[in-house]
Amino acid sequence: MKIGKHEFRWSIVVALAILMVYPLSGQKSDLINKNSPGIAKSIPYQWNLGHVYASEGAWRKDFEKLKNCQGKMSSFKNDLVSSPKHLLEGLQYRDQVNLLAQRLQAWAEKRVQKNVNDTTRQYLVNQVSQLIGTLDAEQSFIEPALLVADSQMIQDFIASEPGLVAYKPYLDDLLRFRSHHLSSDAASLIAQEANLLNFSQSMFEAIKKDLEFSPVNDGTGNLVPIAGNYINLLESGDPLVRKDAYISRMNGYFAHKNALGVALASEVNRDLFLARAKGFSSCLDWSLFDEAVPTQVFRNFLGAVNDHVDVLQKWLNIRKSLLGVDSLTLADLYVPLPLPGSKEDIYTYDESLNLANKVLAPLGESYLKIFQNAQSEAWIDVFPSPEKDPWPGSATMIYGVHPYILLNWDSTLFALKTVFHEMGHAVSLKYISEDEPFLYQRWWYCTSEVPSTCNEILLKEYMLANSQDKFRKLVLLQDEIDRAAHLLFNLGLVSEFELAVHTQAEQGEILSLNWCLTTYHQLASKYYGSAISLSPLDDIQGLLDLLDNPWGTCYVRYVYSLGYSASQNFAKRLIANEPEIQKTYRRFIGRGRAHYPIESLKEAGIDFATSAPFEETFKDFGSKVEQFERLLREIQ
Repeated sequence: MKIGKHEFRWSIVVALAILMVYPLSGQKSDLINKNSPGIAKSIPYQWNLGHVYASEGAWRKDFEKLKNCQGKMSSFKNDLVSSPKHLLEGLQYRDQVNLLAQRLQAWAEKRVQKNVNDTTRQYLVNQVSQLIGTLDAEQSFIEPALLVADSQMIQDFIASEPGLVAYKPYLDDLLRFRSHHLSSDAASLIAQEANLLNFSQSMFEAIKKDLEFSPVNDGTGNLVPIAGNYINLLESGDPLVRKDAYISRMNGYFAHKNALGVALASEVNRDLFLARAKGFSSCLDWSLFDEAVPTQVFRNFLGAVNDHVDVLQKWLNIRKSLLGVDSLTLADLYVPLPLPGSKEDIYTYDESLNLANKVLAPLGESYLKIFQNAQSEAWIDVFPSPEKDPWPGSATMIYGVHPYILLNWDSTLFALKTVFHEMGHAVSLKYISEDEPFLYQRWWYCTSEVPSTCNEILLKEYMLANSQDKFRKLVLLQDEIDRAAHLLFNLGLVSEFELAVHTQAEQGEILSLNWCLTTYHQLASKYYGSAISLSPLDDIQGLLDLLDNPWGTCYVRYVYSLGYSASQNFAKRLIANEPEIQKTYRRFIGRGRAHYPIESLKEAGIDFATSAPFEETFKDFGSKVEQFERLLREIQ
């Protein structure tokens, strides 16, 4: 049972892209008119879960209904595909159960987010999660039964039973996997060896528990530990503090370099084993097959990023000059640039909503209406509290109700971007719920960040176009350039290293520690050129990047680059008011799992079968760097 919570916590992006986020506070922005019309004077700042269940008692009544569903799915087990009618009844019953389960789980989890210390609320989450696990097991026969059924018979069923037409995308997608379907014995063996297959991640977690970092001087004469202070130390204006903090961290990992090398080799060999077990010629084919992404899309990205490393090096040299360091190191990529005369901005939540009316105007009235409803109808929990989940933002769709949005507003530029980001997710989820049945309510991962990132780009472009303050524009440009540098070049470097290590294993070569370190150093040297002085300590970063793998599979990081490129394309066309672009974009972000992502992008005018979308994105990156240079010359 896939009860997708649709909560896109920016786990790996936030962890890796510290350079793109600089909290700004102090100076009120000149872009926000406090008296702008369009925002109600009285806005509920907490979400209302009563739209789902009025009380815990009402929730428990539905929980009992779900408990009573146990065992009933088994009536379809032996004859699911005996007739079109019986197949339809089985699939519909499964979806009814899953819909009820999703609603129960989402409500319970939203309550926990409001008070993470309340154990009685967590108990309800545990109860429903356990029950879902039981029901999931009871449904596990469905897809294997469909995969071994005659494919022509399934198509005949769809043709003869109108109710199955809605299930055609699901059934067609499932049947794509027929040639890669494991026998029951093979699937059982792999399931039994889950601990062995997850050895690399278990080992990585064990290594992290044994890490020891030397304390460092924080610039005021105090020795402080790395834990809890690392980001602040990397943002220090003192290059020696940054260097010492970075070296302390990397030395801690480097002391375990042999164990890290074994863990990475184990991770890659696991991928290779699973890919070959399922009949794929390479790990890349295996990973991208799940979302029907042609491998050429991945290769187009790497080709484009390699063609434009010069513009990254140009930006790094600008950073080096502004920081006033003799040589730039990886420790210097996270510190905000000391821009002369720059002003820090603060943003109040209500004022930011007025700004949203202007920023999101290119998306059309229907989009703005949903945004306004989210504010007035209590879909959003805005402000932090001691007991609240501290995560900066997430969006969750409760099918048949509306999205819920978690925020922790703190008046920074990051908080402002988070509002736009999560509203992008929320509006997309709302459209999907209007356009497609519950079965298709999950996003495709490779395009999941497009609706949110597009909103962020619209925000930045509006602020750049409408601010009269050159110093503020420099701050905004730096923020966007550093963000793009991470999403395009840093993830490009990691993705290319990922391809190299998997190709090495696929060719039957040993993944020795020395080979991994040398290969990463060569790739990093190609990306950074002479702009960054690399040290042997830096070479361990490639291993850390690949082992930091919350997805449990390979070749995932490129999707953030693809999503950014698609978002740039949509944002430009929306700002230019291209004919029919609002309808095109509305249709695209209303697509769930009933349509393949790359095909949907092509239908929307973005063809990743070619390198053109990536090329355009790198061109835009170069333009931003040039704009930054021009402004810097004007104020110096």
